Parts: sequence; C-alpha cells; structure tokens
Amino acid sequence: NGSLESSNLTDKLRARGQTTVNKTEKIFDEYATVGGPIRKDRLWFFGSFRTWGYQRRHADTFYNKTQGSPFFTKDVDRPKALNKPRFEWNQSSFIRSTWQASQRNKFNLTFDRQNACNCNSASAATAHEAAFSYRFDPNVLAQVAYSAPLTNRLLVEAGFAAVHSHWDRFLQSDQSHISIFDQGLGVTYNATATYIGHPNYSDRYAQRFSVTYVTGSHNLKTGMSMEQGVRTTLTRATGDGVSYTFNNLVPTQLTLSGAPWIQKDRFIDFGLYVQDRWSVDRLTLNAGLRFDDFYGWVPAQDVPASRFLPERNFAKVSGVPSWKDLNPRVGGSYDLFGNGRTALKAALGRYVRKVGPSITGANNPIETSVNSTSRAWNDLNKNYIPD
Repeated sequence: NGSLESSNLTDKLRARGQTTVNKTEKIFDEYATVGGPIRKDRLWFFGSFRTWGYQRRHADTFYNKTQGSPFFTKDVDRPKALNKPRFEWNQSSFIRSTWQASQRNKFNLTFDRQNACNCNSASAATAHEAAFSYRFDPNVLAQVAYSAPLTNRLLVEAGFAAVHSHWDRFLQSDQSHISIFDQGLGVTYNATATYIGHPNYSDRYAQRFSVTYVTGSHNLKTGMSMEQGVRTTLTRATGDGVSYTFNNLVPTQLTLSGAPWIQKDRFIDFGLYVQDRWSVDRLTLNAGLRFDDFYGWVPAQDVPASRFLPERNFAKVSGVPSWKDLNPRVGGSYDLFGNGRTALKAALGRYVRKVGPSITGANNPIETSVNSTSRAWNDLNKNYIPD
C-alpha cells in the first residue's frame, strides 16, 4: 500500500503553517502457506511464512547538525534518504508436524521463529542520533506434544515447550557522546542516556503431564504443569556515565549513572491438580483441587566497577516471592427438562494469576540499589563543562 497521507489534510495543515506531517510511506503484509501428508496416514505437515510491517516518517524529526556539541541544531538540509524513517517489521517462519507413530501414539511438533525489529524510535521529542532500535533475534517457540489412549478408558498426555526471546537495543550514534535533554526545546539529542545491550533475554520452559480415566459416569483427570523463567538484562550508559539536562540550552542538572550492570531474575511455577466430572441422571457435578507453588530467586551477582561506583557484589536472594496456594473449584449443571435444551448452571472457584519475573525483578538487590543520581548544575563560567 502506498502513502496514507491525504492531500486535502496536507493542504489544511500547510495553511495553518505546519509544513511537515506524520506520513506512512509503506505498509506490507506478505505470506505463503503449504501443507499436506508426507506419508499416508502417518505423517503430516503444515508450514507458513509471513512478513509484515510498516515504514513511517514522523513530523518535525531531525538529526542534530552539531552532534557531539552542547547545542541542538536541526539538520533541515540533510537529504530525506539519510533521515531514516521509523521501520517496524515482523517475520514468522512456522512449521507444524503430526506423527501418528502407532495406532495409539501420536506426536505433534511445532516450531515458530519470529524475528522482528522496531527500528528507529526517533520522534519530535527524540533526535535521530538519540534514538535506539530493538532487534528481536532469536525469538523462537518450540513445542512437542504427546498423546496416547492406552485403553478405551485411559488417556495419557504430555508436552514440552521452550521460548527463547532475545531482544537487544542498538544505537543510532556513537555511545561516547553525552545525552542531553533540553526541557525548553522538548528534545533529547546527541545520544540516549542508557540502553539495554547484549545479553538481554527472557527465556521460558514449560512441561505438562496428565492422565485421564473415563468410566460411564466419571471423567477423572490428574496431572501437573511446571514452568521455569530466566531473565537476564545488561544495562549500559552512554557518555561515560554522564547525561545533562538543559533549559533552552542553559545547563541545570547532570545525572551520574552506575552502569554497566547485568541483572538476573529466575522463577519456577509448579502446579499439581486433580478434577472429576460426575454425571448422575440429569445432574452433572464438576469438582477440582489445584496446588500452586510459585518460587522466585535472584542468583549471586557481581557488578564491575564503573566510573562513579566501585565493584559491587550481591549474594543470592531466595524466596522472592515464595507462594503456595491450594485452589478449589466446584460447579454443576442440571438438565431441567431432560431433553438437553435447558440447563441450570452454577460454579465457584479460586484461581491465581500468572506472575512471571516481575516481583522477583522488583526485589533484585540491583534494582533496589541507587544506580543513578542527579546534581544541580549552575554553569557560571558558561563553558558547558561540569567543573
């Protein structure tokens, strides 16, 4: 698709003195799929490839013509081709296969690689050289599922899944430049103050197992599920750990950073359950009981010395949080007239929500430390050096 900009809208904006508008220059969505049997009655596959995204140019967004200096000068003479627009794209390479290994044993395999880029976060409030980009690579989901009806009453199921999500930032400029935020101009230029580097990943692993036993009146199921989470993030600072705040090009404040550091957060989420559905004439009862155990911890962490802080060492932190919950649920339905058309239903249950590494990360000793500080700065000699 071409530009979504309306010529009438452009004329109206220009009449009001606004000569630049946000403009979508490209939208795309391309895909292909293929599937079918590999071996008759035994092995099947389905595959798809898709790439989609958009390219957009923000209004009033420029490079700093005097980059590396204390001043911001819009580079209005820079060729349009060199003023990179925001570009976001996604790509999925997906394949699924089903294998009927024997009459009673079936496997499902899924693999999906999803690369993506949020390229160039520049806007009217962030000059191009102070912008950053996210690159999601590798970003992979892999799953294996198994099912086996061992008898006409007994069903066994199991599964494993892994998600590898790595997303690093990369900069648009030299990381040695000092980031400056000018409150009066409303723009950040020269560089971004801090950024996430490599390694930066959030990986998860999950396992499940269940057994279902079915009789004439009962459908009894018991099983377990378990998930492990691993998050590691490297934080870096530009400008040798210093960034400035100005007000209409007048220095007012400087910020000192303790970066770099690597933060690590871990958790295990375990569940064990049993449930039964019992039918007697018109009445069907459902009852279940689940035990949930969520445990988070922070491994021992060593932070190297930075410009403003000495080396820091943090011991392992356990049980952040350590939660154990017993969650019952009960429900029932009654066929009012015995014809299967009208039923009265009621249910009551207790559930816990997914947490992930958020609480563990909030209690990480690096997160609870003072990692940056600000100082008032009156540049009396007007040399733009905090001396």
